[in-house]
Amino acid sequence: MAAKQLMPEARLEQRDSDVALTEDQFLKIGLFSQLKRKPSLDRYPGAMVLRRYRKGEVVFRQGEAGWTAFYILTTEDLLHVWEARLEAAWKENEQHRLQLEINLLRERLEQLKEVPQEDELRTAAKVYIAVARNSPSTAKGLANRLIGFSNQTFTGPVRNEKLQTLYIPVGGQLNFSMDSFSAPMQEGELFGEMSCMYRTPRSATVVARRDCYMLEILRNVLDQIQRDPVYKARMDEVYKARVLGMQLRKLTIFSELTQEEFDSIRNKVELVSYEPGDLICDEHDRSDAIYIVRTGLVKVMKNVSHLLQPSDITDWIELGKAFLIGANHPTTPLGKFFAMLPADVQEIIRTNPDLTKAQGAERRRIVLAMNDLLKSTELVNIPEFTHLTGSPAFKEQVKRLPEDVKKWTQLDHRYHNRIFMEMLYPKAVRRHQRLPGPETILSYCSPGDFFGEIGVMLDQPRSATCQAYGHPNDHGVVELVKIPRDVFRRLVESSPTIAAKVNEEITRRRAHTITRLATPIFDESNQVLYSDRFEELGLIQGQMLMLIDLDRCTRCDECVKACVNTHDDGHSRLFLDGPRFDKYLVPTACRSCLDPVCLIGCPVGSIHRGDNREINIEDWCIGCGLCADSCPYGSIQMHDLGILPENSRGWRYLPASMVQSTKWFEPAFHDSKWLPGKAPFPCNRDFRDLMKKFLSVGDPTTASLVNFRHEFQLGKEQLGPEAEFRLEVLALGSVVRVWLNGQELTADDKPKRGRREYSIPPRPPAPKKPEKGAELAAAAPVAAPPPLTVHHFLRPGRNVVAAQVSSNIKPGEVVFQLRVDEIHKPNLPENLDAKVADEITEKLVTQRAVVCDLCSTLPAQKPACVQACPHDAAMRVNSRFEFPLR
Repeated sequence: MAAKQLMPEARLEQRDSDVALTEDQFLKIGLFSQLKRKPSLDRYPGAMVLRRYRKGEVVFRQGEAGWTAFYILTTEDLLHVWEARLEAAWKENEQHRLQLEINLLRERLEQLKEVPQEDELRTAAKVYIAVARNSPSTAKGLANRLIGFSNQTFTGPVRNEKLQTLYIPVGGQLNFSMDSFSAPMQEGELFGEMSCMYRTPRSATVVARRDCYMLEILRNVLDQIQRDPVYKARMDEVYKARVLGMQLRKLTIFSELTQEEFDSIRNKVELVSYEPGDLICDEHDRSDAIYIVRTGLVKVMKNVSHLLQPSDITDWIELGKAFLIGANHPTTPLGKFFAMLPADVQEIIRTNPDLTKAQGAERRRIVLAMNDLLKSTELVNIPEFTHLTGSPAFKEQVKRLPEDVKKWTQLDHRYHNRIFMEMLYPKAVRRHQRLPGPETILSYCSPGDFFGEIGVMLDQPRSATCQAYGHPNDHGVVELVKIPRDVFRRLVESSPTIAAKVNEEITRRRAHTITRLATPIFDESNQVLYSDRFEELGLIQGQMLMLIDLDRCTRCDECVKACVNTHDDGHSRLFLDGPRFDKYLVPTACRSCLDPVCLIGCPVGSIHRGDNREINIEDWCIGCGLCADSCPYGSIQMHDLGILPENSRGWRYLPASMVQSTKWFEPAFHDSKWLPGKAPFPCNRDFRDLMKKFLSVGDPTTASLVNFRHEFQLGKEQLGPEAEFRLEVLALGSVVRVWLNGQELTADDKPKRGRREYSIPPRPPAPKKPEKGAELAAAAPVAAPPPLTVHHFLRPGRNVVAAQVSSNIKPGEVVFQLRVDEIHKPNLPENLDAKVADEITEKLVTQRAVVCDLCSTLPAQKPACVQACPHDAAMRVNSRFEFPLR
């Protein structure tokens, strides 16, 4: 049987009514039985818990941190699970109890056969939504009564509680009552997964309607379920049918739709996603849809587009002549470009070569067709254009672009193509001149905001460039809901109320755009939220961004001391090292990002948001470092959990030729005169010079050998009868010997790239195979010696590890490094076969991620670093609303 490695057991909140299930019993639940590829449940103990809820019990409350999902077991699920538990039960009283429950479930199953799917009999829980009440004059429509939401997409970051989304839709198939603000939940529904996946607070309160069973699931298991293509397709339909519907409902422009009007939108929307830096829509391009931000941020800008607008055509007559030349000379650059135009545009040009007589709509169609080619990333590779693009004049124009075309952004390609069109039609296309100064950032759109309605409503090209915005390291994905232009326009035309709201919103946003464009670049607001430096540092993401006013700070380090003293592990979550912005230091500390990409992909689901928007890392973290690598700001630190970490200080070492005692590796030896050092010990110049110094001293045969010693402490509770430890040594020399409290150890296996592992207690030797042809002796078997225990090598209190290695290795390689770790055993069922249990191990965790939790565990729940600053230099701010200006 192959050895199986389990992850550390996850420890969700325990309830007395929880039901313990095996992996096979979990897989009988309908949520998993329908999947083509079953998730690896056995490798992640504790990642799921079957909970029993009594009538009236609260599953979770609105506004709480959501980092798990729930599945309501159906009657069929319970019957399958209970029958499997009955087969495994061996106590007579337990068998009797399970049989009674099975009989009741079978009776209930017969009743359900005669009722529809959404009958009250299948209702297991109920959803309640806490709402913000508006005044009677403004509370019109369901969405207004629920949330009082007004979109702030282009108004810029302002602090206004009325503009914040107060409601996020539940991820389940729900039909909300307009009168009671509640909805039933039936058996077989998965809910809470949107909060779990998209890192948002719980959007409603869920209460058990009757006694029922629910499966609570960590995100790592939910991610495995989501990879199943059948399940993912079904959940996308659920999102479009229910969740997306409620997200549309919360926008004020959709608040008074009839159900029929609403259904006409909901069934025709599209879910789209963009990587950070991708262009969603560009200024002067066609307005083909409006967008609603689902996750991530969208940056809205002016003066960055390279697309053409009708006014950029300076001479329509010359453009028409150039098009005709291309039509008659297909092998020339003009001919190739003309052939790439759509057939309807070619027909417009051939029918009426004098484009001054063409209708306005026809001219706009020509410009849009040219823009479609301008947006192409393949134009640079077309052979017919190389004669033009290879000219010195053209290269001078595009010299600011990277030499490697593969590194070009979409804006780079469009700039290249714009210059190409100007040189292809020099008498017809205006030379592109970007306005002086940085681009004007109109706003950042966050989840729930919408954009693109101005061009759609006014039947005009886009008025701004919208770009997916993530983090400085390009982590994160921006997901949008796309509503096609025709669908949206038909809806507005059918409702005068919606038309009035949209026109009002357009007027407000246009006024804001004019104000932003008129703001001088030296204005303070440009130097903060809309500056290049602000974007480069990713400060817009910070909901609890820490700043230190360097004009006030005296470098007393009280903030760091308070951080260390607040946590039992002694590790600081705050480091006074980081970039500067104006007079502020942005230290390395968690920012509580609006889009925390560190939460994505944790293999054991140990990292999540807390109720105060802080990032929490549970103690079943396996130290994979994925969250630390994903964090763009270095806010997550990895700390070694070893009893003796590999980078530990306190080592004592000396060349073996200088050691006179033959008992130097024993605990009683005094090494106070040895050299102090810190592991790892590299073979660098200093170390080699030290070795050369002692070449002529002592025994020359030991000149290249170095002795190392280190003391470490163990508690009595760590040395139980089943305790196990592991030593790992990295040494690339030809001689490696290791002692523990004076006893020499033998490596478990042959070294691999200089690494040797030693088990404490040692592994029992493998039985020797008899040689071929040897006759079996009839003598009585020899009794095996009693196995060694951990107490033969380790003791409570002070312990000493010693090693001798050779230093004759290549420069730059590691001379010596050692670590000691405690081996934890997985919790296995008592009735598990001993041979099977021996093959199951728990993953050795040598590191753990540590991150600032905003001191949410303290009674005041206020960051200690800010409270401890005696000079009011430290502060935590929401960067979109509270960033301090001079």
